[in-house]
Amino acid sequence: MKKLITLTVGILISINSLAQAPEKMSYQAVVRNTSNSLVTNQSVGMQISILQGGATGTTVYSETQTTTTNANGLVSIEIGTGTLVSGNFTTINWSGNTFYIKTEIDPTGGTTYSISGTSQLMSVPYALYAKTSGSSTPGPQGAQGIPGTNGTNGTNGATGTTGTQGPQGTAGANGTNGNNGAIGTQGPKGDTGVTGPQGIQGVAGNNGTNGTIGTTGSQGIQGNPGLNGLNGTNGTNGSNGAIGTQ
Repeated sequence: MKKLITLTVGILISINSLAQAPEKMSYQAVVRNTSNSLVTNQSVGMQISILQGGATGTTVYSETQTTTTNANGLVSIEIGTGTLVSGNFTTINWSGNTFYIKTEIDPTGGTTYSISGTSQLMSVPYALYAKTSGSSTPGPQGAQGIPGTNGTNGTNGATGTTGTQGPQGTAGANGTNGNNGAIGTQGPKGDTGVTGPQGIQGVAGNNGTNGTIGTTGSQGIQGNPGLNGLNGTNGTNGSNGAIGTQ
């Protein structure tokens, strides 16, 4: 049973220098296997069919090709240059109806197609359309189809080299002065230091000059008489004198 998945597709129309239809279309698709993993750097078999009128419409052209996916699972081919299965690419009347591209892929490179996807040609290949339209005036644009699912992100590119250093910027303005900090608390008194040695005696100073003699003061007032002293004790009697000679 074929696994139906949506392929990420790009359709490109080539026009040569003489502005003639080149009878081929460039086609790109991202290939994933039945596990939804990218099929990278691998040969794959493809069958491309152009359907007219709808996703299950009439096959007006079909071909097969074998190509190789790149590191991102992308294949690029030119529809109209493969091995013919049915129809004639040069006789497709692009002005007649809406067209779809059906892509069947064998991720092993053979013809056992296990992946299938169909997408509408949202833009008619104008160079091919002009060949059969009979008029150079394009028809009205069709309604926009349903957007396809986003493709896988590509690998990150290598880091670029560091650029040269830019010139130094101008110096900024000086900031405002900050407020003075609070005065810290007084620390504890330190221990008394050791008494230093006594210094040598200094030189004696010169004697000062004698002062002048002051003037004699006036005599003071006589004081009051003092109290009488106490009576003394009687003296001892003297011894008798010697008797004189006759």
